[in-house]
Formats: sequence, C-alpha cells, structure tokens
Amino acid sequence: MPVKAFDAQSQIDCPYESGCQALVKQAEDLKRLKENLDRTLASTAFISKQLETLSADLSRHDERLKALIESPGGVVVLMNNKLRET
Repeated sequence: MPVKAFDAQSQIDCPYESGCQALVKQAEDLKRLKENLDRTLASTAFISKQLETLSADLSRHDERLKALIESPGGVVVLMNNKLRET
C-alpha cells in the first residue's frame, strides 16, 4: 500500500514504506546541495566583482605608468624614484 512521507516542505508519495526514508533523505540532500550551490554562486559573483575592480585599478596604474614613461624625462624620473626606494 502506498505511503505518504513528509519532509519540511513537501509531501512525497512512496510506493513502499521502506522507500520513503530513502526518498526523504534524497530530498534533504538535494535541498542541502541547492543551498550550497546558491552560496557558491553568491561567492563567485562577489569574487567576480572584486576582480573587475582590481582589473580597472590595474588598467589605471598601467596608463599612469605609460604616461610617465612617455613624458619628457619620464624614464629618468622613474629610475630616480626606483633608486630612492632601494
């Protein structure tokens, strides 16, 4: 005789009583998997945003460095600054 199994959010129709526990366990596992996937996607989106920001910062620094090198005496200024750091 079919049995009805219940989990926290839904009702599962089971053809046999012994299979109900397995179906409920599987539903719980799928729910945890979905929660983990949602957290992973949120983390990935956050990391992607950080990489976008860092990439923009790097591009700005690269443009400033190119402008300095191309300016009159730019390489000399850059070398002098480097020598002062050491």
